[in-house]
Amino acid sequence: MISRRLLPLAALLVSCATACASSAETGETAASGGSPPVGPLEQPGPEATCEQYVRCVAATNPGGLGIIEEQYGADGTCWKNTPELCDGACLTGLLQSRTAFPNEPACPKCVADRHCTEAPLLACGADGACAECSSDHHCSGTTALCDGYFCVECLDDADCAAPTPRCLFDVGECVACNLDADCAAPTPGCALPAHECVPCSRPEHCPSGDCEADGHCCEASSCEQLADVYGCSLYGVPACGPIQDQSCNGTVDCGPCAQGTCNNFCCF
Repeated sequence: MISRRLLPLAALLVSCATACASSAETGETAASGGSPPVGPLEQPGPEATCEQYVRCVAATNPGGLGIIEEQYGADGTCWKNTPELCDGACLTGLLQSRTAFPNEPACPKCVADRHCTEAPLLACGADGACAECSSDHHCSGTTALCDGYFCVECLDDADCAAPTPRCLFDVGECVACNLDADCAAPTPGCALPAHECVPCSRPEHCPSGDCEADGHCCEASSCEQLADVYGCSLYGVPACGPIQDQSCNGTVDCGPCAQGTCNNFCCF
């Protein structure tokens, strides 16, 4: 999963937008008695882009901060002369600073969704990089939840239902199982990486003690089959004793002889 670092400005804006939306939706829900609709988050304006650019320069080039504040600060010349160009200019400055200082969190690649124009990354994520989503509003269909970067099917098990009741957190996908404990007979094993319940995932799931790679138990040979393998059938006698079963890498116990003596796995 993509790690996310909340920028001071981005965190404040998202927190404010979420809190305001949550407050409004709570009142609406109480009045209607239904679930609140998922709506768009309020987007930061051009001023926020330039505020972030000022923070970026303060962190990366303090000596040039005065000039940037004069141009793009709250009372900067850009807002007085060409305010329609300020957002783009500050974004360009952020991107240039990001290139020079790729690990500086104060210099994000975006501040608002409008800065992200290449599909499918059309949202400004919480880490200041363009993402598939930054809220559930950007998601729909079977992947209606946002993990902060991608639209996913689930964030925890509560988002999943049978026959795929478990959430594979790394990819946000509902699966049949993550552990053997999620499965039950006749398919008690959880096969990885498929995350499917299968007849076996461990030798102890199988009577033969041999669980094959495809998640099925190797069926041990019968004593009649072993009598053919070891030549007992040529003499018309049964197989006897514990016999190595090559097909399942185990041992089959054909028991003592009803008549005669067990010799070389055959009753003579």
